[in-house]
Amino acid sequence: GTAWESEKLRVGWMWICQAMDFPYVDHIIPKPFAADCIREWIKSREGYSVPFPFLCQELSKVLTAYEVPHETCVHIEDTPYVVDIVLTDGVQKRCIAILSEFARNSDEPIGSAAIQVRHMMVGS
Repeated sequence: GTAWESEKLRVGWMWICQAMDFPYVDHIIPKPFAADCIREWIKSREGYSVPFPFLCQELSKVLTAYEVPHETCVHIEDTPYVVDIVLTDGVQKRCIAILSEFARNSDEPIGSAAIQVRHMMVGS
């Protein structure tokens, strides 16, 4: 096999990041490569939904108890992302994303979580 085959998820995130950050660059990749990367991404998220559905449901119950208007498992338009919770009260776009990838001794997201947070902030 080739080197990328052992890091399909990481390579897939790099490709998505490149495609979003540099839309003017031609992104032609072999179909089997793209399919494998997308398959790994879907498996890592346990399907097309949020990666932590049980936490999302618990947080939704709390928000409902406090009568905070919100939606769960919302696809973000023009991105490959599904956000855990979107707060629907007001004009400003606000969301809650439950993450598991953080820098050691910090609350800064790393890896694919950092890419996702950055892309969602740019799009807002």
